[in-house]
Amino acid sequence: MADQVMDAASAHTPPLTLTHPEARAIAKRIEVLDQSGLFAVLTGGGKNRDVLVRRFLADLAESGLEALPAAGQDTRTATDILNRRGKRIEDGFRDFVRALASKPGAEADIPGPAPVLEALARRGTFKVGETEISLSEPARIELIMILVRGGSPSSFAALPPAARAEVSAMLDLMVRDYSSRLGSDVSPENIAAIQTSLREMLGEGIVNVERSAKGSMFEHMVEGLLKLAQNPPEGADVPAIFAQVSSETANASAPRAFQSVDQINDKTPRKLDHICRIGEAEDLPAGLKQGDAIGIDSKNGPGAFSPDQFRRYLYEMLQGAQGKPSIFDPSGADQKKLRALMYMADSPENARHAHAEVVKILREILATESGGRLRLGLGDPPVEIDAAVLRDNAEKLNVFFAHIGQAAAGKGGGHQLGPFMIENLGSTVPELIREVLGPPAVVDREDAAKTPER
Repeated sequence: MADQVMDAASAHTPPLTLTHPEARAIAKRIEVLDQSGLFAVLTGGGKNRDVLVRRFLADLAESGLEALPAAGQDTRTATDILNRRGKRIEDGFRDFVRALASKPGAEADIPGPAPVLEALARRGTFKVGETEISLSEPARIELIMILVRGGSPSSFAALPPAARAEVSAMLDLMVRDYSSRLGSDVSPENIAAIQTSLREMLGEGIVNVERSAKGSMFEHMVEGLLKLAQNPPEGADVPAIFAQVSSETANASAPRAFQSVDQINDKTPRKLDHICRIGEAEDLPAGLKQGDAIGIDSKNGPGAFSPDQFRRYLYEMLQGAQGKPSIFDPSGADQKKLRALMYMADSPENARHAHAEVVKILREILATESGGRLRLGLGDPPVEIDAAVLRDNAEKLNVFFAHIGQAAAGKGGGHQLGPFMIENLGSTVPELIREVLGPPAVVDREDAAKTPER
């Protein structure tokens, strides 16, 4: 039997005929978004289940859905039709979520919970019913990060005990607050299940609320953190740590796009995800200083790393190190260009994974040395670079690996740059190059000694 579902949002939208399994699959997907509560942060306002269902069905009806199998149709043909419909529904839902993710803050007039990130940026006291919690700045900072990247109690163990207790209490309060909005028609059993789901989603963070759009969600959230102090919500008292960074991603003159060496005939340039300008940050690693611009490639999940993209970045950085046309100036002299590349991961584990991939690729490149030439691993014919040029400019090739998080008080192992933790992960790009190719030529070391950094 099939259910007829009419989109109530528009009288001009044609009806959709769905099988029970199709209707259940859609309802389950929408329920995940509705239950999370965190999706409100991404979209700029709460979207309750009815609104989400109507909008998705309207999109699906407008784009078209193949008719159901006719009565008496052979089993194989009927199965093929249902499979195609299922794939169309799945693809349609992904497009639907991506569209919401690409327009953060839109349509905030839809009733629902206020955006949590803005609330955290505005104030440090929260009240639900008779319960009131006042958050210290360390707890407020950690909550902002948790909402983006996710976090279990173990993930914020580095916090002072008092701040850790505040964070735990606030997460409990958020779950109770959302539960109180469900209405009297929801059974206690379902409320308990929804609370469990919400706690799981709080552990995963906004960037993983909908897996199919997690890349665009993570990019949006990193950009939001870069801009939190730069463009604060009205009346906000943004924690000072966020003022250490600002975004120049949307700046038309920012050095974000470049023509890849292996795609000279392709007019579509490669683009970094973000441009970060360093403000009054004190805890910077060697190779960075206040005022520098960093190109950020954000990666959500271990499978997001692209080996070929790193090869392109390496070539572009090497061009800049030689003073040739490039979006990079690794010397830091030209503040209009990028000083370094940073991989921004969603977790410490994935930051380490990106570092391991970079080490692997560099070793592969360095192992191709023949007649003073190295193969980059791109292009046909293969792109080559001069081994001596790479060796003599190795110190300028700074690549950093970071994630959203705070450094543990009194503990080493990383550098705090605003809401981002830059990891110390052993072998750096210059060290790996020196290990294989040796130190730079003596003449270059002498020249470098005569030319102080500007």
